[in-house]
Amino acid sequence: MISHAMPVSRNSHHGPASRHSAARGTSHTGILPPGAGGNPALAQGLLGADVEPTEDGTWRIARILPGESSVIGVRSPLAAPGVAAAPGDLIVAVDGRPVDPGLGPNALLAGKAGKPVELTLRREGADRQAVVVPLASEHAARYYDLVAGSGPPSTRPPAGGSATCTSRT
Repeated sequence: MISHAMPVSRNSHHGPASRHSAARGTSHTGILPPGAGGNPALAQGLLGADVEPTEDGTWRIARILPGESSVIGVRSPLAAPGVAAAPGDLIVAVDGRPVDPGLGPNALLAGKAGKPVELTLRREGADRQAVVVPLASEHAARYYDLVAGSGPPSTRPPAGGSATCTSRT
């Protein structure tokens, strides 16, 4: 079910929006990631990386989330020992099935979260296989990336400046 957040003022927790949210079982604090609570056999496998299409229809690893090597759920499967994937590598197949130029590798990773899959990676024209275990969620890895300061530029403090957090009690 897709729900849309409704604007709610600080003092409206007893108003119609609150009743509407309660009736639909939704609120801004109860949003779950896709697949949460669903059938684990259908969970989307994620590689902990940003991939992008190339002009020739292949899919390139643009960036691998650095994550935290001591915590598996915060480490990209592409950064696991023995995988040796790198930005610029192409993902040309998943479990022996070619990556569709229009859909990318994610279409072949549906239902693969937590299950070993074989990726065919291409670097400088040479193909090789690597077995990875896709994540069910990249939330922790992307959060770590953001906090570590290597996230999107719009989230980093300005050069020479500092970030300030203010809270009211």
